[in-house]
Amino acid sequence: MPRTRRAAALEFSGWSCAQPQGTVLAHITGVKLSVISGSANWGLATSVAEALGVALCRRSVHRFADGELHVDIEESVREHDVYVVQPTSPPVDEHVMEVLFLADACRRAGAARLTAILPYFGYARQDRRTSRREAVGARVIADLIEAAGYARLVAIDLHTPAIEGFFHIPLEHLSAVQRLADAVRATSDSVIVAPDLGAVKLAERFRSLLHLPVAVVHKTRVTGTDVLIRSIIGDVKDRAPIVVDDMISTGGTVEAAVKGLLEAGCKPEVSVVATHALFVGPAVKRLQPLPIRELIVTNTVDITPELPAQLRVVDVAGMIADAISHLHRDQSSATISTRRTMSEPSLPIAPEAPLSQLERALIDDYVRARGYDPLKLADLPEAERDGVLKDASIYASGKLTEVESRSHFIEEIHDVAPGSIIP
Repeated sequence: MPRTRRAAALEFSGWSCAQPQGTVLAHITGVKLSVISGSANWGLATSVAEALGVALCRRSVHRFADGELHVDIEESVREHDVYVVQPTSPPVDEHVMEVLFLADACRRAGAARLTAILPYFGYARQDRRTSRREAVGARVIADLIEAAGYARLVAIDLHTPAIEGFFHIPLEHLSAVQRLADAVRATSDSVIVAPDLGAVKLAERFRSLLHLPVAVVHKTRVTGTDVLIRSIIGDVKDRAPIVVDDMISTGGTVEAAVKGLLEAGCKPEVSVVATHALFVGPAVKRLQPLPIRELIVTNTVDITPELPAQLRVVDVAGMIADAISHLHRDQSSATISTRRTMSEPSLPIAPEAPLSQLERALIDDYVRARGYDPLKLADLPEAERDGVLKDASIYASGKLTEVESRSHFIEEIHDVAPGSIIP
């Protein structure tokens, strides 16, 4: 007897522990894509759905008076390929429970396959034991996600890539480093700084993209919120530091690193770059008095309204949408774009930001596309340099003409509040 479409979907969806969890669902005729959001970052999920050309699936997420969570899917997802977008950001436990309940609700509603999109993976720092009787929180969360019925997980810039080994289901590990590097305004005297030994590999990735030297801060964690600087490896004197890390939680690491760099003689023009902007506890108060020229983060988590004035937010919705599109069609994840395109300019977010900043970003993108480093144009022969800059200016002028025809985009450039998202 030939298998029905429903039987084929169940065979590859992996609801049963005895069944292998496959990825050929997109080839079954009529499988529809659905995107559902938890309550952790509704704005990001909405942007992802818009980029995919679909509407967010209606759902109800609320808590009873005693704190119990209740989740209800308010439209049909039967035999759909469902993607749940929910960073497990603070309050972490509540958002983790939503991830699990949304999976269970979709599974009981007949969804054919479930994929968890966790832009920020909570408990990632609990990936090993430091004492004999300590729980490994990351492994516990991995087991819960699998048990809930997810067939695949997508995360961005995990605190420790080795967490992938905790899962028996496929994990797609995306990175926002390229987009963040594109947004950094580096100069010839800049230096990339790893604020601790754990960020050295991340600093090396930025070094390969920005072609800048690297320095490393050797720290010791005193408490969960306080750290002590032991030494700085590398030359930072009279240089503008670019401090890079995967997340900013309480701001203790960044604060200690910046103060240590200032004592070592760096310029008071510090840039801080991180993927996940948690900003919990005293983070904002710690960052505000520091001489931070720009604070560049992404919107993997919902940014709090109390923001430092120098904050710039890089949007990762396009990257997530591209990943969902590839997974839905069962295409190779190697072709997922992690770099912003010309339609996604990285603009400085400040009320006084002039239009010339956009022109400079366009020129820099054109120069990179021609295979040159914008920071090293001065080293080129005069005729070659002038030719490249002339072509870049013509290109930028054409793009600016297109932008000017979009009045709503111009309004965003001239009338934007600190913390708004860079499209």
